[in-house]
Amino acid sequence: MRPTLIIGLGGTGAHVIASTLTKLLESPSASKSAGGIFQFLYIDTNTYFAKEQKLNLPKGGIVRIGGVTIDKVLEHYCQHDDNLKKWFDCEKLAHALSLELGYRFPERFSLDVERWQYRQLGRLYLYHDLDKYSNVKASIHHKLLAIQQQTTTSPLVIICTSLIGGTGGAIALDVAYLVNHVLATINSNAHVLGVFALENIFASAFSNALEERRIKFILNQVAAIKEIQYFARTRYEFGPQNHVVNFDNFEPFDSYWLFGGDNTEKFKGNRPTDYFSLIASEISGAILSDDWLMQPKGCEYVNIQAPLITNMIGNWSHWEDIYNRHLKDPNRLCPHISREFCT
Repeated sequence: MRPTLIIGLGGTGAHVIASTLTKLLESPSASKSAGGIFQFLYIDTNTYFAKEQKLNLPKGGIVRIGGVTIDKVLEHYCQHDDNLKKWFDCEKLAHALSLELGYRFPERFSLDVERWQYRQLGRLYLYHDLDKYSNVKASIHHKLLAIQQQTTTSPLVIICTSLIGGTGGAIALDVAYLVNHVLATINSNAHVLGVFALENIFASAFSNALEERRIKFILNQVAAIKEIQYFARTRYEFGPQNHVVNFDNFEPFDSYWLFGGDNTEKFKGNRPTDYFSLIASEISGAILSDDWLMQPKGCEYVNIQAPLITNMIGNWSHWEDIYNRHLKDPNRLCPHISREFCT
């Protein structure tokens, strides 16, 4: 069995962690290691979602990164924080809020990531968490240290999320760099695996949705993939003053499992939660197997060793065409968290 930290981001991450934990508890040997060499961490802006869904999540492994308000952003960060202004578009946020609310912002209006599916908002919550004391970084440190204290084997770190939304897909890159930052502080190594659900996984859920919604999700996932590629080849820097994490020409992930990147047709008719269970089966199988780098046979997906090569993704040309056609729409919020792509 491979010592493993599974980090679930957003709603997809919550479902996969809960299903993976259930499957591991079915194995007598693995169940004894839960909370030991097997650690779990669920990060989201709204952790009440998991409670509403009655998901079986491990105690002591839930981190909520909400709490920042619109006045805090506009009056503090946007006015005085130069690090935030390097990537966050304050003017477009104000425009989006005015369109959404129809009037000037209330004094204490809380940001709602799900309402806009705006990736910069999802990343803003993590940025706010890094200011002064970071629950996310401290939790990652605690989980990795717990594994290190019980084994000398380098762990597998799995970061699982969908790339289509405004929270998990927005912070997956940053969480991967945070993991590597923490690994350096505790003098440890790990294999960081990105397990991502792409738009095809949600085909049945989108069947009756407006086309605009589907386009927005495609833009989000293409933006996330392009940013992973971009920062691996250049300088990554993120965080408030005195809490900046930075790397130069550093791959944030060692490998990727892209679910929904192999074949379009087979995803029609099944619910996203069906695939979340399949993803959990692949993860639990990988943890329990010595050959976890080999692609298991239970569910097809694209398995890519770093660097992330898009020509291995079945629908990439179709998705990128949609991305190129809609990215420059002046009435659309930029899907990127990196300003280099928004100009």
